[in-house]
Amino acid sequence: MKIPNLSQAILQLKKPKILTLGILLLTIAIAVLALNLLAKRNRENPFLPAQNPFQSPATSLDPELQSVAEKISRYNAKLDNFKDFRKELIYPIVDLDIKFD
Repeated sequence: MKIPNLSQAILQLKKPKILTLGILLLTIAIAVLALNLLAKRNRENPFLPAQNPFQSPATSLDPELQSVAEKISRYNAKLDNFKDFRKELIYPIVDLDIKFD
């Protein structure tokens, strides 16, 4: 008594709807499993350094970083002063009296 191969057993199925449904379910199960494994791997990545969310960039001891942080804060202050700048501008006067003869 010979045991048929898996491919021969699949080809011997007479109902293609059941075969298609089985292949579809198997594909979905494999895709979900692969996505779960990828998500788990990204959460447990040992190469990423631990970051403290409460540490501000201004508390670093490097003087170059402190000077950059000061320049950024000065630039942001200048931008805040320009918020009402558009309200003070005069709208341009344009003559739109266009005639096509």
